[in-house]
Amino acid sequence: MTTDQGREELDTFFRRPEAYGKVYCGVCLAAQLIQHGSGRVPMAAWGTVVAAAFEHPEPLEVRPTGPCSVCRQRLPAIGAPRPGGEQSS
Repeated sequence: MTTDQGREELDTFFRRPEAYGKVYCGVCLAAQLIQHGSGRVPMAAWGTVVAAAFEHPEPLEVRPTGPCSVCRQRLPAIGAPRPGGEQSS
């Protein structure tokens, strides 16, 4: 598994219509990817993939104070903008 494969799967996760406008903290995003991913990426690799996505988010967006759409904590969160540019939580 390469980080490129993990990033590809992460980007695919955010292309799902139900992910538009939602943002996830690192822990919740890793949990979502483990639950909804293809299984091709080892569970232990998701931490590295998610950390790299926060460092180089394009085409995703980082919100410095979230809140996370899952746990509602005000942590840095990452997500895909809704079509038209606005985000919801």
